[in-house]
Amino acid sequence: VRGEATASYAALPEEVIAEITTLNPSMRIIMMLRDPVERAWSHARKDLVRNPGRSMLDVSDQQWQEFFAAPYQLACARYQQNLERWQGYLQPGNALVLPYDDVSRRPSELLLETMRFLGVSDDARYVGDLSEQRVNPAGGSSMPDHHREFLEDLLSREIADYHALVDSSASSLR
Repeated sequence: VRGEATASYAALPEEVIAEITTLNPSMRIIMMLRDPVERAWSHARKDLVRNPGRSMLDVSDQQWQEFFAAPYQLACARYQQNLERWQGYLQPGNALVLPYDDVSRRPSELLLETMRFLGVSDDARYVGDLSEQRVNPAGGSSMPDHHREFLEDLLSREIADYHALVDSSASSLR
């Protein structure tokens, strides 16, 4: 079993998805869904603050808002649309949707569910202590209220879709 991971794959154009699934018709995908507001904030902090080595205060409100509203950023938040696009090219049952929060909330169980989905042994002995350790934790700067309000307004439909997807995926795993 081999895999590759990046959040960018979710928002690929349909023609690219068609090409990828033509190369591997039996491929499986796992979509880890993060609260759209938290996802946007994390991505913005990485691209506007951490990678250029700036302080949050060096980024103007206009720069934050332009980043949040950029077409690619909005595409990344359209989980329902992205999932439907992928499912249109996948074999039935070859997409697994999981809440990102489960990585910290229940890492061992999440890993076992993923192993079952991929068709590999879900023997608990393969899930060691590493599944409980934090890897690459982000710095802890909280989102200012005015950015949260902007994002909640901008992503209101995507937030509703996120909750519907997470709720339905949780009930299908029970």
